Amino acid sequence: MISKWQEYWTLRIGSLVSRKSISNTLFQRKQTIVMLSMIPFFLSSALSGVLDTPRSGITSNTSAFPSVEQAFKVRWTYDGKVVRGEFTITPGCYLYQDRFKLKLLPQTQTETLTHLGELDLPLGETLEDPFLGGIHTIYHDKVWIAAPINAPQSNTPPPSQIHIEAVWQGCAEAGLCYSPVRKTFQLTLSKP
Repeated sequence: MISKWQEYWTLRIGSLVSRKSISNTLFQRKQTIVMLSMIPFFLSSALSGVLDTPRSGITSNTSAFPSVEQAFKVRWTYDGKVVRGEFTITPGCYLYQDRFKLKLLPQTQTETLTHLGELDLPLGETLEDPFLGGIHTIYHDKVWIAAPINAPQSNTPPPSQIHIEAVWQGCAEAGLCYSPVRKTFQLTLSKP
């Protein structure tokens, strides 16, 4: 005997449901439940190597890649007028042009020195990016970035030290995209 619920769905679907097809459906549901219960096991074993390495991106073997500090080394200079960063990029890695950000931190800001000017970035190579999608400008080997110190009063001497926050991001061509790096730096005025 078919219940009202079964009759409703039988009519809704447009086919008659026999007891045999109902029992087959129940068997398929049990198989589905068993398969779904195995998903956490497969996910945990598949992601175990990825999640053990913090900020590494998604890959099956992160130990084959340099750390973000090894992949992108930076050296900063400050001459009172301009903040410059020289990035040395490990072969096989690259940095994204649009991921660079630089700002003056509050402990440096005064009435006459409130922010850095627009970031000056050189021309780079274009890449149809498999990680972020779309076309991006990237840098290999070395890149120099610069930001002018915006001090409205030119007769004010520059501070002897400034604090900046820098952000950058890059990838390894072999299949790893690093998380964005955000670091603070204390820069001392270089002597001419």
